[in-house]
Amino acid sequence: MEQILCYCKKCGRKVFAFVEEDKARSNCDICNSELYPIPEEYLGGMSKSFIKKELEEEFIEKYIKSAPEFDQSWFDRRDGIMERKDRERAQRQAWAKARERGPHCPYCGCSNIGRIGGVSRAISVGMFGMASGKIGKTHKCRSCGGMW
Repeated sequence: MEQILCYCKKCGRKVFAFVEEDKARSNCDICNSELYPIPEEYLGGMSKSFIKKELEEEFIEKYIKSAPEFDQSWFDRRDGIMERKDRERAQRQAWAKARERGPHCPYCGCSNIGRIGGVSRAISVGMFGMASGKIGKTHKCRSCGGMW
């Protein structure tokens, strides 16, 4: 089983996939259609990891746009979809890193935080009433003073 450059006939996405007997083991990550190996005559470099620039338009016309599965709307939107997926992936990674480092201030990102005690909240509400800034807050940043 080897990993080679494949393409999707529906949206035109080009992606590396593991292939067994001329059939990719995964589907397109944009439109979920079947992936097909790119013919070797279009591949360049020692590793055959890209489509030759001078043959790219010919490949698109011959193998993607002429396929019965081809969908122009998917073809036109694929770059935008991939950008959105990349942003979502980066956001998930950032959230995972934030979870790893523990709780932190949503304002400055500092992890030097503490709980606002019940006595402190009661005194603040007693002194300022409904104008107290501690109503509904449970944590305070020791760095920037933000409460949430």
